[in-house]
Amino acid sequence: MALPVRKGSLGVPGDGSEGLGMTMKGKTLLKGHTLMDEGQPLGTGRRSGDGVGGCSCGARSPVLFSNAARQRWHKDHKENQRRLAGLPDSKGAL
Repeated sequence: MALPVRKGSLGVPGDGSEGLGMTMKGKTLLKGHTLMDEGQPLGTGRRSGDGVGGCSCGARSPVLFSNAARQRWHKDHKENQRRLAGLPDSKGAL
């Protein structure tokens, strides 16, 4: 019996991975991978500038020079995690 698939879902049955490809306001969500502090430098108390970005999975970026650079790093990190898991990328390609 086929499981129901939510709009925007990859429809991967099993361990709760349904919805790995959902998008919200132009951002692709990947369960277990959330950019911490919206890309602000971790542990600095600053809202922007040089620093390390972090993902909720524990991955850390190298020192990057802007929130936008940390957001780009996180997007690439999520695409890499999809590839490693054999899931379609954010555009639906394997």
